[in-house]
Amino acid sequence: MSMTKVNWYPGHMKKTKDLISENISAVDLILDVRDARVYIGSANPDLKTLAGNKNRIVILNKSDLVDQAELSRISGKIIAENPGVKVVAISAEKGTNIKNMNALIDEYRMVKVERMMKKGLKKTSFRIMIVGIPNVGKSKLINTLAKRKAAGVGNKPGFTRGKQWISLANGIELLDTPGVLWPNFDNIDIGMKLSIILAIREDILDRADTAKYFLKIAKNMNFLDKIYATYHIDYVDDDPDYIILEKVAKSYHMLLKGEVLDVEKASYKLLIDYREMKFGKFPLE
Repeated sequence: MSMTKVNWYPGHMKKTKDLISENISAVDLILDVRDARVYIGSANPDLKTLAGNKNRIVILNKSDLVDQAELSRISGKIIAENPGVKVVAISAEKGTNIKNMNALIDEYRMVKVERMMKKGLKKTSFRIMIVGIPNVGKSKLINTLAKRKAAGVGNKPGFTRGKQWISLANGIELLDTPGVLWPNFDNIDIGMKLSIILAIREDILDRADTAKYFLKIAKNMNFLDKIYATYHIDYVDDDPDYIILEKVAKSYHMLLKGEVLDVEKASYKLLIDYREMKFGKFPLE
């Protein structure tokens, strides 16, 4: 497998970073939305610097794709490494834990309301900025918060393109920003993991390389047996990654001309099946 840097930084992403910088002083709370399966890799490293001392809630979205024990471990690690930051695991798609998330947001809102009331101000606005890399489910979350279709939803990176302020209940205003990635991935692991969960376009990396990398993760996390069982192929502990892909191709009669095994098609199936939870629930970190 060969990979140096992933370079995917469309113009609108540069504008989004500038937009965050320009508007962050006007907001009271930041919702840092991540994919629970790649909670480190889906964190935008620029945000910590941009956010400064702003209140921040890390939203572990798609938590239905990770088991509870892993979610507890992940949440504990984020809190330990980011003093003062709150963490809540949700599924915007399934509606899981939305009440707890709303209650946490309201805690921050009430602190400001009480502070303003002491100053004699009865009407208080509360502004939230929602930030996240592409395809972590921000638009679905916004629609959940707004209780209406306030943002377009697309299952591909780069779907949301423009800044918009959205009115929520209790005088809350939410600033949505397009998904933004950092200019280059010097870390090969992050680039591969984001490719697996479709946070970057599939055509940027070789699909077979991505599938092989996924198999390495599955082996390291002791989930490889579930993949063998799903495809009804013989389990061999020290199978090289390319052999596993060949076994998948053979099992499903994926052939090119000349009876050559179609490893590309097998790679596509493997990645799709992980995204559709055919192997059960497990994170990539």
